[in-house]
Amino acid sequence: MSEDTNSIVYDFDIVKPKSCNVKIDGFLYDLSYIPVGITFDIEAVIKGMRDLDAPKLLNADNIEIKKGLNLSITLVFTLLNYWNPEITEEYIIKKFTPGMIETLVHIIKQSLSTSMEGIKQYGKN
Repeated sequence: MSEDTNSIVYDFDIVKPKSCNVKIDGFLYDLSYIPVGITFDIEAVIKGMRDLDAPKLLNADNIEIKKGLNLSITLVFTLLNYWNPEITEEYIIKKFTPGMIETLVHIIKQSLSTSMEGIKQYGKN
């Protein structure tokens, strides 16, 4: 099908990042982007993580560390549960290691940042 040269085409395929797949218990999750339906939830959890008391974290304050871990679990849960409603926070607590949580948090933060950058870049093209 030929394109009408007088029409404007918004090609959102160019802003979608390459897939970043994570396989958990046989289910494949594409964590390369954050769906708009949960963007504000993801951003709120990340803001909560930024608001943690850094000096207390550095001094290994158990209460602040627990807050950070709970926020990390909530962040992972929010995205994985969007793709697979059978995922629960309880499941994550029982099945995931701290290293898995840390890796997933990093990927999710990067995906949010990449999604926002893609939108900014699209406007420049």
